[in-house]
Amino acid sequence: QILGYLTWTDAYGVVLIFCRNKGFSSVLKAIPETFGDISSLRGEVHEIDQRHWSARHCLPGDDYQTVEIHCLAYNVYSPG
Repeated sequence: QILGYLTWTDAYGVVLIFCRNKGFSSVLKAIPETFGDISSLRGEVHEIDQRHWSARHCLPGDDYQTVEIHCLAYNVYSPG
């Protein structure tokens, strides 16, 4: 969805994930797999740290223009 908001002049975009569920580790494991399954991916998903990834994606309608998308995950689970 974020790729639809970016334009040809944008260099990067950011996706923030706030997880309110138990089992944050399983969420962290699934993110790079899901991030890598997007058809606009060009290259590989790079893990910057245990909850931050980046990857290059092409813009819709222009396979030659890419943007760097960063994905960051935060655990905001609170029992109770």
